[in-house]
Amino acid sequence: MKKLIIAALLAGGAFVASPATLNAADVSQYIPLPTYRVGAYASSGELWWAGERDYFRYINEVEGGIDGIKLNYEEFETEWSPDRTVEVYERVKGGKDGSPIAFFFTHGTPATYALLEKAAADKIPLIDPAGGRTESIDGRVFPYAFPLLFSYYSQASTGINYIASKVGGFDKLKGLKIATVYHDSAYGRATQPAVDLLAKKYGFENIQIPVADPGNEQSPQWRQVHELKPDWVFLRTWGVSTVVGIKTAARFGFPADHIIGDVWAGSESDVIPAGKAAIGYSALAPYPAGADFEIHQRLKKFILDAGKSDLRDQKYFGAVNYNVGLVNAALAVEALRTGYKKFGARPLNGEEGRWAFEHLTIDENRLKEIGFVGLLQPIQITPLDHEGGGAARIQSWDGKKWVLQTDWIKADHGALRPLIEQQAAAQGTRHRTAYARYRNQLIFHLIVPPGEGRRAPPCLKQEFTMHQKLAMHQKLLRAALAAATSLLLLASAAKAVETQPGPDSDKQFFPIASYRVGPYAASGASIWAGQIDYYRYINEVEGGINGVKIAWQECETEWTAEKGIECYERFKHGLNGAPVAAYFPNGAPAAYALSDRAAADKIPLVTLAYGRTEATDGRVFPYIFPVMVTFYSEASAVVNYVAEREGGFDKLKGKKIATVYHDSAYGRETLDPLALLAKKYGFENIQIPVADPGSEQSSQWRQVREAKPDWVFLRTWGVSTPVAIKTAVRFGFPADHIIGDVWASSEEDVIPAGEAAKGYLALTPYPAGADFKIHERLKKDIIDAGKSDLRDTKAFGSVYYNSGLVGALLSAEIVRQAQAKFGNRPITGEEGQWALEHLKLDDAALERAGFRGLVQNLQLTPADHEGGGAVRVQQWNGSKWSLVSDWVQADRTTLRPLIDAKSEAYAKEHGITPRDIGSN
Repeated sequence: MKKLIIAALLAGGAFVASPATLNAADVSQYIPLPTYRVGAYASSGELWWAGERDYFRYINEVEGGIDGIKLNYEEFETEWSPDRTVEVYERVKGGKDGSPIAFFFTHGTPATYALLEKAAADKIPLIDPAGGRTESIDGRVFPYAFPLLFSYYSQASTGINYIASKVGGFDKLKGLKIATVYHDSAYGRATQPAVDLLAKKYGFENIQIPVADPGNEQSPQWRQVHELKPDWVFLRTWGVSTVVGIKTAARFGFPADHIIGDVWAGSESDVIPAGKAAIGYSALAPYPAGADFEIHQRLKKFILDAGKSDLRDQKYFGAVNYNVGLVNAALAVEALRTGYKKFGARPLNGEEGRWAFEHLTIDENRLKEIGFVGLLQPIQITPLDHEGGGAARIQSWDGKKWVLQTDWIKADHGALRPLIEQQAAAQGTRHRTAYARYRNQLIFHLIVPPGEGRRAPPCLKQEFTMHQKLAMHQKLLRAALAAATSLLLLASAAKAVETQPGPDSDKQFFPIASYRVGPYAASGASIWAGQIDYYRYINEVEGGINGVKIAWQECETEWTAEKGIECYERFKHGLNGAPVAAYFPNGAPAAYALSDRAAADKIPLVTLAYGRTEATDGRVFPYIFPVMVTFYSEASAVVNYVAEREGGFDKLKGKKIATVYHDSAYGRETLDPLALLAKKYGFENIQIPVADPGSEQSSQWRQVREAKPDWVFLRTWGVSTPVAIKTAVRFGFPADHIIGDVWASSEEDVIPAGEAAKGYLALTPYPAGADFKIHERLKKDIIDAGKSDLRDTKAFGSVYYNSGLVGALLSAEIVRQAQAKFGNRPITGEEGQWALEHLKLDDAALERAGFRGLVQNLQLTPADHEGGGAVRVQQWNGSKWSLVSDWVQADRTTLRPLIDAKSEAYAKEHGITPRDIGSN
């Protein structure tokens, strides 16, 4: 058999085929992508993967692959967690579909540190551009780690070089104070040795100020900055801590134009949430913002305009994090291209991938060919230098966009190199085997394969000769395996590519006003996954809604009123002839802003478990539907649940119930009903506001501690919820006497709070869990079939995923109800409004849909646009939610006069004559 394989290989016939003899679908290079579309850093990750996927798609569909080899890329959710990234690595390191992996992108410094030894043992290169362990630049000790482009030491040096240019030269640095405010992690601490070295060289005072993860509170740090009065601040934060850093700096009077953010504190998601405080702020940019580079023109033509982009909102085409993804993808492609030139056009393994990266050169001519001039610096990797670049451009934020201030600024590699080698040698000492290879140069054969024209040291002559023999055998074996793989690939059919339904006049259009970007992205990603999965289920399993297929398209709002209005205006007339039956604004700011527009356009606004409570009065608000449970009902349900826990409503008298609330239209909604209920039952009603974004709540929970309430109703949102839970426990308030409202009741609210969240209670109209009938159906037909929009199936059945399911169910049932009157066809907004006012979901309907237990019974009328008013209470046990109540019904009879009074006041203020609903 061995002779037959070798003969076939030597013949070069059908086995090891060249690109000319293989179709594009016949062979592919497997590229796993560990992502973080979920978690604290999702807003940056979402754009990053869009850039990577768009460029990989461009290579596959426009260039026909790399020398004919298509890229088979697959995402795995890690939430930026090293543990989960290690799990992903172990899952994929053996390759897939006959293709080995040539490299592994860690996409996070913690993961790089965790995987260094594993990857070296497995001979798989770890790629972490502008991150990772800086000393792994030294390929003698770290042959399988590549901190490409711009290491943390280079970042420190480039920042100092830029400051020198601003103050008039390096000699002017002497006596200056430069403070580094850094994320207290392996990532944040990585620049300290370099800054120490440069401080000694240039004579500036080096101030180091750590910020504990996640950096939601930085008053002590910026108070220290205020007291020390540094001339410049180098900001080395990440995620929400950057926004908090910029805003707190402004609060303490430090000017933004004297703060320089590092690479991971220099994106739109770092400055937009900081508002005006960020104007003038500068950041290092090895991948600057902008869509005017040549590669963007190509992508726009072939990917974006063709509707093939992974980008949810094209406004972010050219954003910093999108460009990060582009550059990373280009580095991978160019390394593979380098490897294919040496080893042949076939999938590379890890050892070959290492060689490819160690010989990667992208000069000015190549940058021009691939369209990356100005976006990517020239780079040359060698076995001794795994960084290969070490430059960045400086960009400043003008309040709307990033503006480039410089060309490429190079780091002082001459000063840094001895420090890097010293650190590498120290790492080798700690790991004796690696150090022995370093000391005796036994890694020579790992640096340069045989035949590269370098002589082995005399002491290694025998080992090197043995390696040559071994390499020859391995090369034959790899070729044989490649031949077998080629045969298997030739025999297999190309996978069918799922395409999103194309909207037309025979379809029902459901626009999705999403927020996959911004401070609330972590919750949004799962919501839209649930929504899209159910739409896909309706189309592919049920054949549509009475034969009418669903079309959908997302529009990014970032949970802002302004962008919410833009999305509504874009889609209110439908898409390509497919009408809109109802519009879900998916955010209180947009819902309030759209009230009058929607009524004028006769398009019903559905605000599921949020929005304007008085809109339950259909006489005044015929086109607004705060369906299922309003904020008033939530307040009443909390009081009812507390009464149950205390032993009856008579036991509420004299109790103290505090509400800690997000100081916004959303948060203030419960002020009136709680005042009413306090008078009725005799409890003390304490109201404590939290300013957006709620990153610091010490004063609020100090007030709670002084007031000593029996229960706390927590009405926060986004990052303010885990901050509240952790701060509450720090001030001694028990988590099992805190009841979160609907928007403080998800996994994303409790997991970041860690141990502090154990026992925490929360209201939910769509409880967590995947044991409802609809989940059984979705698992079989969508999840297991590989058709889910869910990036990580661990979130299947999470609170927000179930929220998306329930919203999608309502969309479908609106159409189904309208079709019963108007016929089985797409439904307009006016018809959708009629359907909502006659919507009934009883036990039989919920059983049919598979939502029994997940959704309460609903019956809407022209007079009642809520229709339910119940919630269940769930409790967090440290790893999952458990239901601790059945449906808790609000006291809607008590609340109704208050609602009617508010709606009548609104009608009077806006000159609205309440409609006569008669017997409708």
